[in-house]
Amino acid sequence: MLNARIVEIQTQLDEERQKADSADAARKADSQKELEKERAMKQEADKETQKLIAKVTNSEAKLTDPDATGAFIAKLKAKYETELEGIETEKKEAHNAAVKAKKQAKQYARKVEEAERKLAEFEQKSLQLTLKLVRHKPI
Repeated sequence: MLNARIVEIQTQLDEERQKADSADAARKADSQKELEKERAMKQEADKETQKLIAKVTNSEAKLTDPDATGAFIAKLKAKYETELEGIETEKKEAHNAAVKAKKQAKQYARKVEEAERKLAEFEQKSLQLTLKLVRHKPI
């Protein structure tokens, strides 16, 4: 009967350890995917910014053309400034999303640490219970 109880406790301990390991692996995978997604978004925003900078440079070159009119210049300037603002907004959003993903990763790490601490407490209690059972076993 004592051996059965010890086996039962060890089985519970193994199950808890497996659950904690599985949850940890899933959280890490989710966090990694989120970080990769945010990096891709940031890179895309950077590419768009570079394209707009090239367009602005091209437009500035056109401004040196004596045939350019003031209205054309103002229109180009407004167009590219608006595009640049949009890209900068996207870049900020990507940055904010990356910050959020980092916070989530830290939260997951804290949860994993808490689960590991609880598992260690459970193991300690299990060991204490096993020792009590062994000490009180009638001979």
